[in-house]
Amino acid sequence: LPEVEWTFVPAEYWGEAAPSPYLSRVARRLDARFNVGWTGGQVLAREIGREEAGRFRDYARHPLVLGDNYPVQDRLWGAGRLHWGPLTGREPGLEEFHAAYVANASPLAAASRLPLATAAEYAWAPQEYDPASAWRRALAEAGSEQLARFAAYNTASWLTPAGLPGLSGRLEALASGSPEPELRRELGALSRLRRGLDAELASDPALRAQLEPWAAKLEALATAALAALVVDAEPGDAEAARAFSKSAARADALPAVVGGQALDRFVHRTAARLAGLAPPDLRPHRERVAALCAGERGAEILLSAALDRLAAGEALLESAGRPR
Repeated sequence: LPEVEWTFVPAEYWGEAAPSPYLSRVARRLDARFNVGWTGGQVLAREIGREEAGRFRDYARHPLVLGDNYPVQDRLWGAGRLHWGPLTGREPGLEEFHAAYVANASPLAAASRLPLATAAEYAWAPQEYDPASAWRRALAEAGSEQLARFAAYNTASWLTPAGLPGLSGRLEALASGSPEPELRRELGALSRLRRGLDAELASDPALRAQLEPWAAKLEALATAALAALVVDAEPGDAEAARAFSKSAARADALPAVVGGQALDRFVHRTAARLAGLAPPDLRPHRERVAALCAGERGAEILLSAALDRLAAGEALLESAGRPR
């Protein structure tokens, strides 16, 4: 059909796979009327630049179609990080080397709409694209103030492992010594956020349902953190310690990861003190895992998964050591 444009996605569809006997055969034998699909230098490419796109196009000997694997994620559903936030790391000028651009959504179709809106802005005007501004516009289009607060704790992904600068960093600063009333206000707002989302996203039930695991985690962690403040203020109060331990256990049981784990660290420090233990320091473990993964294909996914499990495992401490 002459009006149809065809794209062939090879079995090795990332730039670092080249050169290979298979891709060389594809380049030689594939009909010239086909485009060739690829995902950038890696399957999950944190950055995609004009130079590597030009190299791969020259090697493939066909026009390219970029299948951008964001916000796609296959391994998590209601657990780990949400993998949200704007598209980042795509250099202006990629359109010179591609016949088309395709953004791949995650299994959370309704939640994918927001990052896909930023990908659409990039594709429409790469030279003017600003990730933070595009993300603000996507949130404004959703029309929910509570969603914007929720998003500030859930923009970490394999593109931006630390997330965008926002409330999670502010919370870490507050927990490290800023005035307690401000910290209490922020934690109080987070403990009510889940109910606020219910009200503001009533007309978008699919989005609300898909965000539920992370909204529940934020609520549980904020409640536990508020209880931790009571324990810190009344260190000998056995009832306060029991209430904290109960709320902390409830938060620990939820598998979602939010806010760069700033809330988790805050809660775990109190749990460690109550158990007579030093708060766990995960930094050496993070550095070791990073070193082990350095240079390996797919290291970003492996590192993210390992750190999620590590934080959930070590930071729980030994449940037997917690006050009952």
